[in-house]
Amino acid sequence: VPIALDWSGGERYQITPNGLNGFLIRPVNKDMLVQKVRLLMSDETLRNKMMQNVIEKAKEYDMEKQCRNWEALFASLISGEYSH
Repeated sequence: VPIALDWSGGERYQITPNGLNGFLIRPVNKDMLVQKVRLLMSDETLRNKMMQNVIEKAKEYDMEKQCRNWEALFASLISGEYSH
C-alpha cells in the first residue's frame, strides 16, 4: 500500500524518489501529511501505480536474493576480488 510518512529517519532511503512508492513528508508538517493521505485516498490511478511500485521495490528485499548478495560479497572478499 502506498504511504505518506514522516521523513524523520532512515526510511526516506527506502522510498526514494519521492512520489514513486509513496510520499516523504518532513516532520511536523501535518498539513502536507493530510494532503497526501487525501490524495492517495481520492486518486485510485495514483494509488494503484504506487502500489505496484511498492510491490516491485519489496522484491529487492527477498530473503533468497539478499542471501545470494551476501554470499557473493563474502566470496569476493575471501578471493580478494572485491572492488568498492
